[in-house]
Amino acid sequence: MAKLIGEDPKPYEKEAESILNAMKTQLWIKNRGYFAEYKDSLENQLLHDKPGIWSIYHVSDAYILNEFEDYQNLQYINNHIPKIPVTVKGAENKDYYTLSTTNWQPYDWSINNVALAEKSTDFFGILASRKNRRCLSTLERKSGRIYVLRNQSREF
Repeated sequence: MAKLIGEDPKPYEKEAESILNAMKTQLWIKNRGYFAEYKDSLENQLLHDKPGIWSIYHVSDAYILNEFEDYQNLQYINNHIPKIPVTVKGAENKDYYTLSTTNWQPYDWSINNVALAEKSTDFFGILASRKNRRCLSTLERKSGRIYVLRNQSREF
């Protein structure tokens, strides 16, 4: 962006590199294959190892992981985020669901909701990470509003 407005991009590139380095050394949980939500700054500096879906899809959007790490990171959503069943009138024997944004306890609506915008961004993050087949399968399993996106996404 700096180049577009005639600014020197080097300071911004250096800062971005520093941030990426900190993310990879401080937040990446190698044996689990995903990023922690944050690291405590006091006491034992524990990692909060249950990220919200935004911490997963923004990483895919940013292309900061190699393809295998990106795949591992996205699996967090499949394996750890609650799937809330959705019934669609007229659709029998379908396994539709929507995703919670976190699996945090105690449950609190303000941080553990089912916002459509979060789900849509998650799906487009998956598309961005070149997991088109998985994304199409996922989109097919969502509510009627998301199902429309499935047909549009076939061209990717």
